[in-house]
Amino acid sequence: ETDGGNTVVADAGAWGLRIEKNPLRINVLRDGKTVAATAPGNLGWASIEGGKVEFRVLESWSCVGDGLLLELSSQEDNGNRAFASITPFQDRALVRVWLPGEPFCDKIEHTWSLKDGGHWYGGNITSTHIWPLESGQIELDPFLASSNQTSPIWLSSSGAGFFVPTYQPMGFAVNRDGDGLFRFNVKQTAHLEYTLIIRENIVGAHDTFTNLAGRPRTVPPRGYFARPI
Repeated sequence: ETDGGNTVVADAGAWGLRIEKNPLRINVLRDGKTVAATAPGNLGWASIEGGKVEFRVLESWSCVGDGLLLELSSQEDNGNRAFASITPFQDRALVRVWLPGEPFCDKIEHTWSLKDGGHWYGGNITSTHIWPLESGQIELDPFLASSNQTSPIWLSSSGAGFFVPTYQPMGFAVNRDGDGLFRFNVKQTAHLEYTLIIRENIVGAHDTFTNLAGRPRTVPPRGYFARPI
């Protein structure tokens, strides 16, 4: 990891990070190419007790174990802080976000740019499904991630993806009002935790997801396919 003034660079082997401090922007690179990035100064926010803590500036960073610990703040000097950890693996990173002391928050949200990922797929199949997702405007809040017809997984043609393994109520929005952003949140939680997948293409990203989520151990009876409900 190196610090070049307004930029922090971290190498995780097959992929790396370039983090701009102010305004905060996280760039995820593979083979020298950006495969996912956040919008400048708009990483997300947390709501608690009627207040709001925004993630707009990287105040400080440190190495903790094999990962990075980021201290975040809003642009205003109001003393509000948040923390994010990024723990790297060969084909992914575990991202975790929380407020000091890990209080219970009404909602914690992260925001990423759509254009850096190419074409996006995933989420729900319970309403009109637009392919690719960024070609429309979608907002589902609440989003029941534990339903058998929804999946808290989004993959892109660049090989990036997001997997939010939670049973808590969620929400997500794609290209709200044509803003080119992908937002997802978890409600009633002390932290937001998700896996950022970083592979060479969407096929590899799907393989990483299925390795994390697990594959079926048996084949369902033939009737499940011949006479679906």
